[in-house]
Amino acid sequence: GISGADTRFHRQVWRHYDDAAIAAPGARDQWRTVAMLGRSLLEQRTRADYDAGVQWSRHEFRDIVHTARNAVTRIAALTTG
Repeated sequence: GISGADTRFHRQVWRHYDDAAIAAPGARDQWRTVAMLGRSLLEQRTRADYDAGVQWSRHEFRDIVHTARNAVTRIAALTTG
């Protein structure tokens, strides 16, 4: 499982992207999209850690992997101001 400190840190990371305080002009929406994707991944991580009976379908698993890849690609493309 994950500790409370780990969960708080994970939330703080996605909150940083949602705030977009260092985003380049015009890039705030891209930063907020990363935050949305990250929160989705956090929800799945929490589900995996706390729901002993969790079973994802092949489709759900593909969606989670796609979300993670999408987040990584978008993070790499972010610009700061």
